[in-house]
Amino acid sequence: AGNSFMGKGTESTAHYRDTSVHHLDMGNIHRVRAAFMKAHELFSKSRVPADFWRVFNDSNWLHHVSQLLRGGAACSDTLHRRRRSVLVHCSDGWDRTFQVVSLTKLLLDPHYRSIDGLAALLELDCCAFGHKCADRLGLSLEGAQSQEWSPILILLLDAIWQVMRQHSSAFEYTPAALRFIADHAFAGICDTFLHNSDAERRGESERDSVWTLL
Repeated sequence: AGNSFMGKGTESTAHYRDTSVHHLDMGNIHRVRAAFMKAHELFSKSRVPADFWRVFNDSNWLHHVSQLLRGGAACSDTLHRRRRSVLVHCSDGWDRTFQVVSLTKLLLDPHYRSIDGLAALLELDCCAFGHKCADRLGLSLEGAQSQEWSPILILLLDAIWQVMRQHSSAFEYTPAALRFIADHAFAGICDTFLHNSDAERRGESERDSVWTLL
């Protein structure tokens, strides 16, 4: 109802024949940011607290990872087993949509579990699709103080890592590659994740791509 009122992403089965609508109940950028900050505070402590796992669970970070994994699995199952088309979108279309579509493609196509495939996946569904990398990574003028900052890319990389933990032999790359991407994305030294749109990135292409360094 809220999305309909604000004119944001929502669908009605009345507009499409033989369809059903499934809400994935994934948290928005503000909830993801809040969970990340709680987890970051815990992992930044000099000593591991006795109630570490309780506090980590209470941060809800793993809940957001789980919801993303459930979304990717649901779309993959619908496409592969049920042989039906899927339309994915969130309120604005450049955060949760990019996460779910990227994870779905990675689960279904082994190409995206190769280094070249991972590069193509993030270049297309993250950068070219319109994920606001600069804002979400805190690389804009307001930095991490901006309400637009949220670790959406990190959440996706964590979800990929969870899949990798269960099926390591299905991947050409290792967790070290995911850490490398995360570190360089936040560092702002590569052109790949430095801008809010593909158009901005094409206007400034003097820096190296993260893929040339990986």
